[in-house]
Amino acid sequence: MNLRIRRLPWLVLCSALFVYRASAQIDPNLYLNDVKYLASEELKGRATGSPELEKAAAFIEGKFREFGLKPVPGNQFQQAFPVTTSATMGAKNSFTIQENGKTVSLQPGKDFLPFNYSSSSTVSGPVVFAGFGITAPEYHYDDYAGLDVKGKFVLVMRHEPQENDEHSPFAGRMFTQHAQFVNKVSNAKMHGAAGIILIDDKAQHKYQPWELEKFGSTAGPLEAGIVILQMREEQAEPWFAAAGKELGAIEAAIDKDLAPQSFAFPEPIRISATVDI
Repeated sequence: MNLRIRRLPWLVLCSALFVYRASAQIDPNLYLNDVKYLASEELKGRATGSPELEKAAAFIEGKFREFGLKPVPGNQFQQAFPVTTSATMGAKNSFTIQENGKTVSLQPGKDFLPFNYSSSSTVSGPVVFAGFGITAPEYHYDDYAGLDVKGKFVLVMRHEPQENDEHSPFAGRMFTQHAQFVNKVSNAKMHGAAGIILIDDKAQHKYQPWELEKFGSTAGPLEAGIVILQMREEQAEPWFAAAGKELGAIEAAIDKDLAPQSFAFPEPIRISATVDI
């Protein structure tokens, strides 16, 4: 179901704070009462597409008008954009792997799942490992440097490098925007990939068993324009073995030097996937 959702720009909210600061007398309760209301049970978390979100938007818009702010552009503070709030898996989802002269079929729900904002399409091609799927020039890090992924599937890990290192340039132990999967998807698409596959960064979470994320639980765009899948890490272990590599050692190398370890899997390994949403 596609809804037209309204969101107030954070830039305007920041402007509101400057208006407050300009006052000679500042009452902290003005901030606190507004925050308490927006975080109250009455607004039920302000979920996307919910009446409570609309109520919160109207409340903030009213505050902006009280401050004497002017909307940019036009005369409306709220701007509409499309977003997917729910989706259903069709009956034709499939994922097959050609390796060592054999064809292996994975089971939807057990071995793999599409994301609710994936394109509905059938795509086939070789596979490239793109590390964490991150291009971050501000941190001098690029998993796609020197990597040709056009028309191919990219296999990427969750999260980001050095996530357990408080001294990491990636905001220490705090995740940056690059850890968000929707950003990894956008990056893969911009590099020309035909599809993207998410696996767990198991070496970073040895004692935290990972399950496939429930279909529909991840927020994303209306339609990403690329096939998006997730699968269990063990399904990819033979691919790394065929390339003479081991995923845990790769993760450790990236963490040690903050240097990408991307590569193309041997050509006999190919994927054919159908996403039906």
